[in-house]
Amino acid sequence: MAIAYGYVLLSSRDEDSYIYYGVTVNPVARLTSHLYAARHVDIADNPWKARTLQNELAAGYVIRLQVLFQYSDEESAYSDEEYWISQLRQAGHRLTNLKPGGLGGLSAHTVSLWKRPDFRAKQLASRNSPEFSEHM
Repeated sequence: MAIAYGYVLLSSRDEDSYIYYGVTVNPVARLTSHLYAARHVDIADNPWKARTLQNELAAGYVIRLQVLFQYSDEESAYSDEEYWISQLRQAGHRLTNLKPGGLGGLSAHTVSLWKRPDFRAKQLASRNSPEFSEHM
């Protein structure tokens, strides 16, 4: 099992205000992917976050990834993600997260997510549904 990290993105404009909360097993690679998305908003999976980061960078600010929590495994980190997104929003942080959390990053973590029985069951059930078959 890989160590996972709960992290926030913040701008040097206001380091007390978080832009995004996420989970990763590789903070350096994850920051790189966020910055790549900011340069390529048209293909970003979260255009709101990408534009926010892009605007901060264009104004001359630095985007940092700050690790808040370390977990012994990804499942624990993703289990807490929804809680922390909710808590940070209640504390006044204007997070750009589009989802409430707990789902994992579908593009970066698909392989590890398949290890989660709840995720695997939901995906397999949706593929066997009549709605899925209609679109194939």
